[in-house]
Amino acid sequence: MKRLLVLVTVIALLATAVVAKDGTWAIYGLSVPAPEHNDTFDNGIGIEGQYRLPVAKDLEIGFMLGLNRWEADSYDFSSRCLNVHVGGDVTDLSVGVGLLWKLPIELPEGFCLSLEGNAKHHLLSSDVDVDIYAQGLPSLSNELQYDNLTTVGLGANLEIDMEKDIAVLFGVGYQLDIGKEDVKLAGFKLPLRNGLEGVVFKAGIVIKTP
Repeated sequence: MKRLLVLVTVIALLATAVVAKDGTWAIYGLSVPAPEHNDTFDNGIGIEGQYRLPVAKDLEIGFMLGLNRWEADSYDFSSRCLNVHVGGDVTDLSVGVGLLWKLPIELPEGFCLSLEGNAKHHLLSSDVDVDIYAQGLPSLSNELQYDNLTTVGLGANLEIDMEKDIAVLFGVGYQLDIGKEDVKLAGFKLPLRNGLEGVVFKAGIVIKTP
């Protein structure tokens, strides 16, 4: 299902880029501090591509595809007869859509400030291992499983023209979880919070297509 969703999204982005006029590509890196409502995630980093199309004066719609990596908090417990280790990371494949409003305010030439609202669906693939070694018993090893998540976000972007069709992009925003999702081990729900709410920083480039 994940591969199909990625394939469909990529085809849609490429088809839109070929057919549409006056489109804009934005490619940027993401840095996300540890989410406020997640008991196992540490900081996350990633990359996201966004294809924008004008829908009205100073208003654009953007289609997004991103790939992020979340480091899981490591945990180790050791005693005379029991050892427990938890560690690994989670891959986050996100697809989404957003609206960007270029603020009609006076700025130095080549500067553009916009507000952005978006909604994203996150497909989480876990590589967080839980290893348990108990004296006199077979060792147990399994992975934590994370339910997929949906977020909505609001942020601000500053673009600074560098060349005729290229600008640098800096942005900051905040995303909220929609609904509550679970963390499971071997099919059993754990009393752990699973969410991505928090601040998002981004930096990259914007390329205007002819």
